[in-house]
Amino acid sequence: MRYLRRIFLFIIGIIFIVLVFNFLNIKNLDVSSIQSTYFSWKIFFCIAFYVISHCIRSLRLFVISGDVNVALKSVFVEQFKTNGVNLIIPFKLGEAYRFLRFKKVFNSGFTSLNTLIIERFFDFTILAFLFSVGLYIYPGEVPEIQNTMVGIMLVLMLVLVTILSLEDTVLIIHKRLLYRSENRLSYPLLKFSHEFLMNLREAKKVLKAKSLSILSFTILIWSFELLSLFIFFGELNYRIDLLILLTVFIAFSSLLPNGPLGFGGVQLSFYTIFLLHPSFQNYLIASTAYTVYIFGTGILISLVLFILNFIKKGK
Repeated sequence: MRYLRRIFLFIIGIIFIVLVFNFLNIKNLDVSSIQSTYFSWKIFFCIAFYVISHCIRSLRLFVISGDVNVALKSVFVEQFKTNGVNLIIPFKLGEAYRFLRFKKVFNSGFTSLNTLIIERFFDFTILAFLFSVGLYIYPGEVPEIQNTMVGIMLVLMLVLVTILSLEDTVLIIHKRLLYRSENRLSYPLLKFSHEFLMNLREAKKVLKAKSLSILSFTILIWSFELLSLFIFFGELNYRIDLLILLTVFIAFSSLLPNGPLGFGGVQLSFYTIFLLHPSFQNYLIASTAYTVYIFGTGILISLVLFILNFIKKGK
C-alpha cells in the first residue's frame, strides 16, 4: 500500500509538471536571461532572509518539542537537511524523510508528528491571515482568489474543530477497546490509542503554555519569507499587497505535487500574480530565478551538511 501511494504521487506529479510546462510555455524560457536580470547585490539579501527564516523555524521546533535533552545544534542541522531533501525529492515524496529524521532526533514518532502538526497549524493560521490582508488591500475584485480564501477558512475551521473534538473521540474509542472481547487486534489498537491520547494531551499542553512564543516565531518566519521576495518588489510597482499574495501563493504551492526545486507550483504562483498585475511580464524568468537562487541555496546548505556528516562518520 505504501509503495502504491508513492507510485500514485509520482504519476500525478509527472502529469502536473507536464501540464504546467505546456500551459506556461516554459520551453521558450531564455535561461541565460535569469542571471542578467536578477543577479545583483539584492539577491544576497534575499538568500540571507530565506536562511534566517529557516533558522527561526529551527528555534520554533526546539521550543515546541520542549525536550531539554535534545541539542539545539542537531535541530538546526536536521531542519536544513530535511528542507534540502524536500526540495530535491519531487512530488511530496520527501515528507516521510522529515518525519523519520525528527523521530530519531526526539526519540519518539509521536513527538515528531506532534511538532509537525503544531508547526503546520500555526503556519496555516498566519498564511490565512496574510491572505486576507492581501485581498483586503488589493484594489481590484478577484472572485476566483476570494473563493480560494473561503476554502482556506473552511479548512482552518475544520482543523480547529478536529483539534477540539479529537481527544474526546479517541477517548471513547479507547474505552470501547477496553471493554470489547479480546482478539489479536485489541492489544495493538489499545496500545496505539493510549499513546496517541497521551501525545495529544501533551500537544494541547504545548499549545496552552507556548502559544504566544510559537505565534511570535511564526510571524517572524513569514516576515523573513516575505522579505526574501523583495528583489521583485520594484517590478510589482512596490505594492505590498502583491508581495504578500505572492508569499502566500508560494507557501500554498508546496501542497501541490511539485518537481525538484518546487518546479510547477512556484511558476503557477508567479503566473497568478501576473494575472493580477499584467505589467509583471517577467513572471516566468522571475519564478525560475527564485527557484534557482532561493531554493537552490536551501539544497546547497543541505548538501554541505550531508557531506560534513559523511566525513564525520568516516573518521
